[in-house]
Parts: sequence; C-alpha cells; structure tokens
Amino acid sequence: MVWWQAGLWGALGASLVEVADFVRILEARKQLPWRADDGPSRGVYLLAAVLRLSLGVGVATALGTSGQVSGAFGAVIAGIAAMKIIERLQSEAFTQGQSRGGKPLTEARESPDKASSKSTEEVSRDI
Repeated sequence: MVWWQAGLWGALGASLVEVADFVRILEARKQLPWRADDGPSRGVYLLAAVLRLSLGVGVATALGTSGQVSGAFGAVIAGIAAMKIIERLQSEAFTQGQSRGGKPLTEARESPDKASSKSTEEVSRDI
C-alpha cells in the first residue's frame, strides 16, 4: 500500500472515532462540548481532534508501508485503534525489564549453592 493512501484511510478511521465521541457527548449533554461548564474550550477540543487524527494517520501509515496492513479496511481499523495501539506500546515500554510481579528482572541472583539447598516447594513459590 502506498504511504499516502494508508495515511488517508487511517485519517478516516480516526475521524470515525472523533465523530462517534462527538455524537456521544451531544446526546449525553445536549450541548456542544466547549459550551459545557466543565468542558474544554473549543481550541483545546479541536487540538485534541487534530492530535487524534494525526495518531491515526501515523499508525496507519507505519503499518501500511511496513506491510502489516495491506488494504483499505485494515488501514481504517488501524486509524480507529491508533490510540489503543499507542497506549499498549507505551505501557509495554514502561514495563520492559520487569516481571509481572513488578520486581526488576535484573536484581541479584542467589549463588548456586544457596539455590540448591532450597526445597522444590520453596523454589516454586519464588517463581
């Protein structure tokens, strides 16, 4: 897929999310988001929309040009899922080098003679 095509399809996907959010807010509050007392200003709302579209374009372009997405539908889905893809990659990057228990994987290991003196039950609890 050509990069600009993937980017346009990704922009379409991201704009679908933006429209769905806008409609959800209109239905819930019965007013424009920037007119609500606790809502963002119009400029902040539009900036957030532009940033979401940019994420959709970027993710879809990256996936499309690398061969991970080969068609228009896949690029639209990449644009829709761009925020979740970025959030997942970001959370994985921050937990890199840590076990599921939150302890660093690089902490000092016990010497082999101490480890061999443990019972099987003690070793399995450590894992």
